[in-house]
Amino acid sequence: MKRIAVAGEIYSANVGDRAIHGCMLYLLKMLDPTVETISIDISGRLANAGTKHRMDLKQRIALLKAVPGFQLPLLLLNIVYQQGKILSGQSSRWRRMLETADVLVIGGGQLLMDDGLNFPLKLSGLTRQAQSLDLPYHISACGVGESWSKWGRILLRKMLQSAYSITLRDQLSQNRLSYFAPDLASQVTADPAIWAAEVYPVELLSRTNDCIGIGIINLREANSHFPRGKQFSKSAWTDQWLGLIEVLISNNQRMELFTTGNPADYAFAVKLFDIAQERGWNQVSLAPYPNTPLMLMTSLSSYSMVAAARLHAAILSNAYGISSVGLVWDQKVKAYYAETDRLDLCFNLTQLDPDEIAQACIALRGQPFPDAKIDTLKMRSFENARVILELG
Repeated sequence: MKRIAVAGEIYSANVGDRAIHGCMLYLLKMLDPTVETISIDISGRLANAGTKHRMDLKQRIALLKAVPGFQLPLLLLNIVYQQGKILSGQSSRWRRMLETADVLVIGGGQLLMDDGLNFPLKLSGLTRQAQSLDLPYHISACGVGESWSKWGRILLRKMLQSAYSITLRDQLSQNRLSYFAPDLASQVTADPAIWAAEVYPVELLSRTNDCIGIGIINLREANSHFPRGKQFSKSAWTDQWLGLIEVLISNNQRMELFTTGNPADYAFAVKLFDIAQERGWNQVSLAPYPNTPLMLMTSLSSYSMVAAARLHAAILSNAYGISSVGLVWDQKVKAYYAETDRLDLCFNLTQLDPDEIAQACIALRGQPFPDAKIDTLKMRSFENARVILELG
């Protein structure tokens, strides 16, 4: 019997991250039912802490990364925050959990990114604990960020060089890793969340229902990925989403605004819903805040199709056979649609044409995501577990 510690953003408010973790455990146990797993949250969250739809101080600070000149203060804040976690006993807790494990798995999600040294510090600290115990570790099904700072590159390269294996969720991530660390071997697989229908079973409603799911993202996070000249003001960002809603209404479409759990996304969705109510747009509803992956899946199951900005809104919808349109704010969204040969269903949020999006939504409504593509992604994501268990 093998004990595997699986680490990631597993208690994140973003339930997409939690769904990745649940699916990763499922794949390991499917390949070897005797496997026991230990869950480790790399941000030090505790399972019983629960999730809240209001942002905490750290989340509010992180959203300021799009503000010019805030990068250095954010870096310093992350260093102080991680040091505080160490002093509070996080490293000791990690060590106690790793002492009972035979192998450590880090993944998936967009973990190989800098974010003001946030992720390099977390992953470096965790893998140092593993190395001190002579514990092998794997990097599994991760996404790679667009840019690494000098110190972020040093920390991540050192951590990656000692990994037994590195699997990445898409070709874009491998291209980026090859640029940052050309000497490191990696394999492109797929995101484990494509197995969500097996892990979080819900009763799918008939695809003939007419409700379109609109997945919302907040302004500050989107702006942090847009070129400086294409960033939005608060009013312009709100107007763009309201424009899409209005065009869908003019085409007699019913829709529901939803999020994958990010508190800032939910706050913006509430704002849009309140405006819709004030304007008498009764065709618009608001999904409940998803406290668990199953709550999100229950909302998704009621949609005839999904148009969303968040990557895992697309992956999880597709896992249940629900087609999606991608609203691109980060290239990782476009990369997923490239992996599924559906780039024609990707639209950049910096130059959104509401009429074009509306027509794509109407054309896809009730059209299932192809089973053959789901099966292909499942087999590719299954490779993540096979590599881990074969290499030990």
